[in-house]
Amino acid sequence: MTAAAEPARLLIGGRFILDEELTDASAPAVRLGRDALTNQRVVVRLTPLEALPAGHVERLRREARGLRRASLTGLAPIRAVGDDGITAWLVHDFIEGRSLRRYLEHGPLPVIEALALGQRLLATLDGLHQLDLVHRNVRPSNVIVPPSGLQDAVLVDFGTVRLARG
Repeated sequence: MTAAAEPARLLIGGRFILDEELTDASAPAVRLGRDALTNQRVVVRLTPLEALPAGHVERLRREARGLRRASLTGLAPIRAVGDDGITAWLVHDFIEGRSLRRYLEHGPLPVIEALALGQRLLATLDGLHQLDLVHRNVRPSNVIVPPSGLQDAVLVDFGTVRLARG
């Protein structure tokens, strides 16, 4: 591959520059990237179209529109959803912090922190449900705990969100 071809390969949707891989080879590709328009860090989730059921990309677009309407503080904001004919992609803001899974490696949460986290996640899920959206993959690895603490945790991984009706 020539050096001239490299930048085009690393550009998604005409504006998202892909950087380092965030997952292992057994999972759908998740890459850290940068929005070329705003220079902000983003997370790009990539899935080969051949691995998706028919109509899945259109469903993702519909659900991303619903997620954008949500503007819930407990959700990582969605920037874009699309495909290039080979790969489907979803881009959301990068949330500084570490996953709840990693956070829990140091032991169980004190009750007061667990309650703060529970309130945050339940309020976020309630907001999604009010828009007829269901996350379907709430687990410790899909909750990012920012440096400010558990009370500001953010839910990520929207690949399994679906409309509750339809």
